[in-house]
Amino acid sequence: LIAKIELSDVTSMFAMEEIKSTTRLPLGYLP
Repeated sequence: LIAKIELSDVTSMFAMEEIKSTTRLPLGYLP
């Protein structure tokens, strides 16, 4: 159970980094 929680934490952390890095470019093109 603990390992599963840690895995989801790491996955969500990577997901947040992915979202931040992918949204950074499109936001730059907004008027």
